[in-house]
Amino acid sequence: MRSNTLPATSAFAVAAITTVPDLVVSSITAPASVVQGSALSFSYVALNQGSASTGAHYAGISFDTQPSETNYRTYNTVSALGANGSQTLSNSLSTAGLSIGTHTLYIKEDFYGNAVAEGDETNNVRAVTFTVTAPVATTVPDLVVSSITAPASVVQGSALSFSYVALNQGSASTGAHYAGISFDTQPSETNYRTYNAIGALGANGSQTLSNSLSTTGLSIGSHTLYIMEDFYGNAVAEGNEANNVKAVTFTVTAPVATTVPDLVVGSITAPASVVQGSALSFSYVALNQGSASAGSHYAGISFDTQPTASSFSSYNAIGALGANGSQTLSN
Repeated sequence: MRSNTLPATSAFAVAAITTVPDLVVSSITAPASVVQGSALSFSYVALNQGSASTGAHYAGISFDTQPSETNYRTYNTVSALGANGSQTLSNSLSTAGLSIGTHTLYIKEDFYGNAVAEGDETNNVRAVTFTVTAPVATTVPDLVVSSITAPASVVQGSALSFSYVALNQGSASTGAHYAGISFDTQPSETNYRTYNAIGALGANGSQTLSNSLSTTGLSIGSHTLYIMEDFYGNAVAEGNEANNVKAVTFTVTAPVATTVPDLVVGSITAPASVVQGSALSFSYVALNQGSASAGSHYAGISFDTQPTASSFSSYNAIGALGANGSQTLSN
């Protein structure tokens, strides 16, 4: 007998499909390299690969680290995106401060405040690498003192004469300017001994100049001669302002002793006492203790005060005296 009862049916669990957005940066277009200090310009595609629309939100951008709410270089506002909808955006960032070499540009969808609740919150970031290259050298002058020719020593009080070469080793011409010169300290606008005016110098052009300075006041021993290109008013804007000075050392020597006479009275022979009214007879030695001869001259004699040309009691004529020569006289 057939049963009218149907077999029990199997129980099937049907999962509900959740409809949510899913934001990604699907592509980035950026140059492979950029000159240091210039802007890196780029574009990218913000894509909602989910099955539900998003509201407006933000994409954060940074160099070398993923952007976050507290650490980002710039951002874009991204409009509402429908399911599988996309938007192409562009931006730029300065590379000033980035070192020469390889760097990474990071872009993160929905980086601020997690404005869009997504099915996958781990796939919002995309990155590309790029190379920062050194700037091309600017065409500018570069002034140096390429050489100094000066004696190794000079007698104290005489002039130190010297010459030097002012060279523009840069790639652009200069206008007229000045080279400052000093002893023992670098010349400056307010502290220099002398200077030379230098005419315009073309790229790699040079000019040989000369000058001299008295060594009066310099001590015996070693000293330094400093010459500084473009020392006054920084008249020439250069690629390198730190290489304008050159220096050489020289020795100041003691003056050679001059050969001259030196006359003295070497000794006097006289009695210890004399009767008032009688003559005081005496003798003395006139000595030339110098290193050169003396011509004829006079020795003056007086009592109680030194003799002068206008006040004397007597005198002796003295013949020429050679170096270290003497003559004994009496009166």
